[in-house]
Amino acid sequence: MISSKHREKGTIFPCGLLAALLAAGLFVLLPCGLAAQQSLGLQPSQAAGPTAQSYQGSVTAGETSGQPIDLSLDDAIQRGLKNNLGVILSSTQTASARGQRLSQLQTLLPSIDASFKDTVSQVDLPAEGLKIPGFPTIIGPFGYQDLRATLNWSLVNVASLRNYLAARHNFASAQLSAEDARDMVVLTVGNAYLLVLADETQVSSVEAQVSTSKISLDQAVANHDAGTAPKLDELRARVDYQSLQQQLIVAKNSLEKDKLALARTIGLPLAQSFFLTDQAPYAAFDQLDVEATIRQAHANRKDLAAMLEQVKAAEQQRKAATADRLPTLAFSADYGDIGVNLSHSHGTEDITGTISVPLFEEFALRGEAGCAVATRRGAGAIERQKCSGRRGHSRCAAGYCFVAKAG
Repeated sequence: MISSKHREKGTIFPCGLLAALLAAGLFVLLPCGLAAQQSLGLQPSQAAGPTAQSYQGSVTAGETSGQPIDLSLDDAIQRGLKNNLGVILSSTQTASARGQRLSQLQTLLPSIDASFKDTVSQVDLPAEGLKIPGFPTIIGPFGYQDLRATLNWSLVNVASLRNYLAARHNFASAQLSAEDARDMVVLTVGNAYLLVLADETQVSSVEAQVSTSKISLDQAVANHDAGTAPKLDELRARVDYQSLQQQLIVAKNSLEKDKLALARTIGLPLAQSFFLTDQAPYAAFDQLDVEATIRQAHANRKDLAAMLEQVKAAEQQRKAATADRLPTLAFSADYGDIGVNLSHSHGTEDITGTISVPLFEEFALRGEAGCAVATRRGAGAIERQKCSGRRGHSRCAAGYCFVAKAG
């Protein structure tokens, strides 16, 4: 009689290999992809990005149906891209970065305001300290109307320009992080989907082993009743049968837990039952070029590109802190009509140019520059660590694939 251990290994090997390959993908992506999405303190008001746990949850969409639904791998991925919490948090982070970029851009552009004033006044001269004999103590009421447009423009402000460039790099980093979050959702959903497929294969394998063991048990009982086999053979067959029954319970429980995890990842109601329609055929990696795979990762990984943008943003903020010591040139002008009323008014204008030079703000400037330099060093250290560690992660993943294939 073939042992249950060997029968189990031979049955579930294909799906087990696929699950191992996806686990290798998670091994490479999780340490790198999530690190690029963490805030470096460049923009304190920026929305928090997704974490590793965010990709395991979602926003539930739809109502529970009494009938089981069919769920394909493509349908699961599309649901995940729509409802996964990691994608939602990443989109809010991108929207926040876009708003900050627009706010910084406005500091470089002129601002134009319009106003209308209708004023009625009455002056008490004694209250103002004026007591003139024979002169009325109360003047008024009198009034005027003023319709005016005002222009304010910071013509030369290097610090504002540097802050805008930093905000633009942060926005580009947020966009790349959003693309990386979508890739992470595809990987997470695909891994959860294949885990459920592997569990279903495991359940089918153990069920077949239970049926075979039941036949062996019936044969052992019949042989013992006929007197052709000892009681020990019957006890051995019964222990094997009951052990496989226990394994079947464990396999079914694992299947239900992994189905719940898949539902949480894609936003499916937890009470909704479903069947997986796509299968995972076995495919061997016969010609896996490790060096080409590493080069492809360097060229296409969005998390590394996002990290580089954050380094550029930190550098611009450091330059902005240094530029705070430079003079600024501002221009303001207003034009309007003022008079008793608009029909009896006269145009007036005022043009002002202002040069401001910081004279005694040394501690504030030093503190701001110190914070910017520290942020730049932190971003640069993370970027160098990611570049040096990526080749090792890629080689580990490739080796993991080869081990899974050989096993």
